[in-house]
Amino acid sequence: MPAIPKDSSLIPITFFTKSEYYQDLIKRISQTSSGDRVSLTTMSFDPRVPEVNNLLKELYAAAKRGVNTSLAVDAYTFLLNHNKTPTSFWLTKNLPRRLSLVLQTRLNSLKELEACGGSYSILNKPGRRFGNPFAGRSHIKCAVINEYVYLGGCNLTTPKDIDLMIGIEDKNTANWLFELTNKIHRNSSTKFAMQNIDQEFQIDNKTTLLVDSGKSKQSVIFDTALKLIDHAQKSILITCQFFPNAITTKHLIKAHKRGVEVNVIYNRPGKHVPPYNVLHQFVVWREKLRTPGDLFKGQLSKKHPFIHAKLIATDQGAIIGSHNFISAGVIFGTAEIALIRRDPSFAKEAIACINHALEANKLA
Repeated sequence: MPAIPKDSSLIPITFFTKSEYYQDLIKRISQTSSGDRVSLTTMSFDPRVPEVNNLLKELYAAAKRGVNTSLAVDAYTFLLNHNKTPTSFWLTKNLPRRLSLVLQTRLNSLKELEACGGSYSILNKPGRRFGNPFAGRSHIKCAVINEYVYLGGCNLTTPKDIDLMIGIEDKNTANWLFELTNKIHRNSSTKFAMQNIDQEFQIDNKTTLLVDSGKSKQSVIFDTALKLIDHAQKSILITCQFFPNAITTKHLIKAHKRGVEVNVIYNRPGKHVPPYNVLHQFVVWREKLRTPGDLFKGQLSKKHPFIHAKLIATDQGAIIGSHNFISAGVIFGTAEIALIRRDPSFAKEAIACINHALEANKLA
């Protein structure tokens, strides 16, 4: 979707679906030259996906022609097998010498980037054996290409998910985020790079970039999202791969009771792989015992692909990023990224984009 600034003082923001994000990202990387910079950060990636493979090829080519090229993935990518069972990485604290074919393909793709002159890092490797694989991970999804910034919910995986990214062309924002992600890449750790301090960067007078450091029970993004819900006067739309239970639900219920129209869009439990399908089913069942039925009308049908977009849009503004807006990740300690713009027109654009993606995927 085109970036249409509603206020001349605001920096334009472009919305991308996941497939559009791949197309634009690949195009921008292909146009870089020696001395330029390309930095990508993701939780997971799958080089077997054609779009991801094409992206990697552009990264390799960019590195070969002298572009400062880096790719960081979270260790979570190597902690679990395709069937969600733990690998020996979880047991030994070191990357296993023998990996499954899928995991070896991922590692080989990273090594190929290094061989071409770029760099890679595996973030947040286990600090101890038998640790919680969810604790301390980096859930950040962003990219910096020269003065252009992308951020949102998209991992480097299948483009079939319903997901959103946003793009901003701004030198100051790009410099700030590149410095931060470059520090994370060098340290191979969000914890050491950010020292447990959540970060904020003011882009313009209504727009703020937020980054959670991953400290347990601390999240500037979650706090900001809850305030956005609390300040809504007319409407709230929230999209999440899970029904946003516990603390988030309490805030949504309060909004509903004061007359705000609340629309929660989430996956039906059967869309999740085992055992998360059972866990999600239990969460939905439990919440239905204490939550107004209107809040469950947005459960997607079987016809829809998996929704992975993380968006809260109200009549006051919108927040979008990698955070699921639930407390579980905050309790574990998860590094996240998000952007909030306190502008109703931005929220309307976000809603239009997600509605278009939902309808297009339903009809596909």
